[in-house]
Amino acid sequence: MSGDLVTRDDVVRAAETIRGRARRTPLLDGSAIAPGLFLKAELLQHTGSFKVRGVVNRLAALDPSER
Repeated sequence: MSGDLVTRDDVVRAAETIRGRARRTPLLDGSAIAPGLFLKAELLQHTGSFKVRGVVNRLAALDPSER
């Protein structure tokens, strides 16, 4: 995937990889800011940010010699 556009399959695969390792966070209605806007409440992660998802997904992709 490096350098390429992210596909739906990439997102599905990442979701399967991080399942059980990151909190499910709600989508909040942001229509007061803009119609159809939703905000992902990643501040509810243990780390307080979205980064846990990317880190877990990347670490899972490393081969044993890289770990």
